[in-house]
Amino acid sequence: MVHPPAREDDRRAISLVGPDRPAAGGARRHGTYPWRWHATTQAPPREAPVHVDHILVASDLSGPDRQCYAPAAELAGRLGAHLSVLHVDDICTERLDYSIAGMEDYLDMVSMVRRMRVEELLEDFAALGVEIRFTIERGTPEEVIDAWVRDHGVDLVVMAQHSTQGPLRKLLGSTTRRVIRASDVPVLVIPVDDAEQAEPPAEARPRFRRLLAPSDLSEANERGLRATVALAERLGAELAVTHALDVPSFVPVHGGEGYATLPGQTVDALKGHWLERLRAHVRGAVGRDLPASAVWGTSTVAALLDEAHRVGADAICLPSTGKGALRRLFLGSVTESLVKRSPVPVLVLPPPYLESWATPQPA
Repeated sequence: MVHPPAREDDRRAISLVGPDRPAAGGARRHGTYPWRWHATTQAPPREAPVHVDHILVASDLSGPDRQCYAPAAELAGRLGAHLSVLHVDDICTERLDYSIAGMEDYLDMVSMVRRMRVEELLEDFAALGVEIRFTIERGTPEEVIDAWVRDHGVDLVVMAQHSTQGPLRKLLGSTTRRVIRASDVPVLVIPVDDAEQAEPPAEARPRFRRLLAPSDLSEANERGLRATVALAERLGAELAVTHALDVPSFVPVHGGEGYATLPGQTVDALKGHWLERLRAHVRGAVGRDLPASAVWGTSTVAALLDEAHRVGADAICLPSTGKGALRRLFLGSVTESLVKRSPVPVLVLPPPYLESWATPQPA
């Protein structure tokens, strides 16, 4: 449902294609929706870092993106948050040559398809029983999303990770990656199946009932763990913590004679050692024990994904440890690999957000 405006001067039309472009005969025209609403809102006061008052779904309006709507709607309902949906029109109409044959027809087709997709989106959320605020902005997606988050007091961004087939399957979408790098608020990345091109969102079902928090025993992870514990309590979800051993499954043998696998008893001893360290780390971070495990596999990411499957995790929550300007250029290898390979949603907690969790929160 779209919020109506309170005052005439606060209203804004949704542009479907871009700025006014020349039509036949030299007249100016543009496609707009008749719906109008507030273009700006005031950020709600933040009483505590755990509060999630405003969730933003960044959608490209594709069929697969519709799979994000039900999880986002459930989170908004369980957290008592407002839900907004933003679509970024990245067609730079100012640079298009309208003298090219078929350009007008192409833009008309884009406008028609976008109208249809918006109608589907509104119907989907109405079927889920959720009131939303929908906006279309023009520009570069990651820049518009970042600005929209800051200007509208967004606490959580929800985006899709598409299951691209072929050699690009393991690549993280460029827009998603850039948003995670630049965001100062948590980003929830939901894997979607590109094969389901036009399926409406599934009926609301319980999600986010069991969370998994990977730990590398760092200070940043302590902060992320405090935030994740608070989120789990807010959701009424179970939380398990795990540490993946960064130990090779085999060691090279001197003289080029191949490799030798680590003995099983050595692996068990390593797991026991790191499990005790993990438990101490958890107690130091949150002041109590949590279900914990130390895992080992062919790679850190593979071990974490296996553990998520074993415990039946609905989502994986982990901090992004990049710092300063480097965070906007690189994602941690484990974070990026988890986001692009995980079959369950991954919640990435950025360093600016973690600053508010530098010290334990009062119970």
